[in-house]
This record gives sequence, structure tokens and C-alpha cells, in this order.
Amino acid sequence: MQADPGTNHSNQLADTLNNRSVVESTLVDALPQLTERLTQYRHQIEREKITLNYLESAINYLAQPLSSQTTVDAIAENKIPTITKDNQK
Repeated sequence: MQADPGTNHSNQLADTLNNRSVVESTLVDALPQLTERLTQYRHQIEREKITLNYLESAINYLAQPLSSQTTVDAIAENKIPTITKDNQK
């Protein structure tokens, strides 16, 4: 005896709806935890970005004397032409 095609479709529909309900329930349960973790990661990244900005500022501050000294050394060794009245003509 063959099963009623309508019954088979009804069972498939019930299984699909049940699976959809399980997925929805799982997402509803997991979403707050995922949101919290993403918020924590975002705050961590913001703190690390601030740290990197401080380090960049410190490096730039420490590099200024080196840049100035390089310019002074180059002038002393005549590697950079100086501006004179002759050069301006």
C-alpha cells in the first residue's frame, strides 16, 4: 500500500518548520553572547589603537632630533647646497 502523497508533504512541511524553529531558537540564544563578544573585541581594538597612536607620537618625537642632526651633518659635509646671492641670480 502506498502512502498518501498529501501526508508525505505534510510530514516534510512539519519537519521543515521544526528545523526552522530549532535554528531560530539557537540564533536567539546565541545572538546576545555574540553581540557581547563583539563589543568586547571592539573595545579592545579601540584601546590598542590608542596605544599605537601614543607609540607613533613617541617615535615621531624621538625621530625629530635625529632628522635635525642629519640635516646639520649634511650641511657640514656640504651635501646640501646653501642658498647664496650667487645661487639666486
